[in-house]
Order: sequence, then structure tokens, then C-alpha cells
Amino acid sequence: MKTRVDTEWFENGKLKSEYNYKIGFSIPFTPFFKLTFNVREDGIETHWYENGQKKEESTFKCGKEISSKEWNEDGTEKE
Repeated sequence: MKTRVDTEWFENGKLKSEYNYKIGFSIPFTPFFKLTFNVREDGIETHWYENGQKKEESTFKCGKEISSKEWNEDGTEKE
């Protein structure tokens, strides 16, 4: 099982998105297999507003979203 963290940044230098996940492969890995074979991804994906407030956080199990939470730009949780 491979652990991976990918990040994206706003032009102002603040964190925009962070993807934390574990990937399990049933065959030897090459970049092409992710596109053509069934890949299990478990982890958390988090996005922020440009002002630094958390925007959304989603949890994934076997590549499927199992929970998600969203916030407004002022930091209050969306209903």
C-alpha cells in the first residue's frame, strides 16, 4: 500500500487543496495502470478558500466518497 500526499496552492501562496490517500494496486504500478485498471484509493481530500478558511473535506474508501463536509467562506458549516 502506497501513501501519497498531493497539494495545490493559490497564487497568493496559501494552500488550496490537499489530497491524502493510500493506494492499493493488484498489479505492478506504472502511471498508465491508474487510468485503465481498478485502483483502490482510501483517504481524505481537503480544499480551502483563498482566505485560508476550510471549504470542503471528503473521505474516500476504495475510491468512493463515503462522507463530505462543507463550510462557508466565513468558516461556518454549510447545512
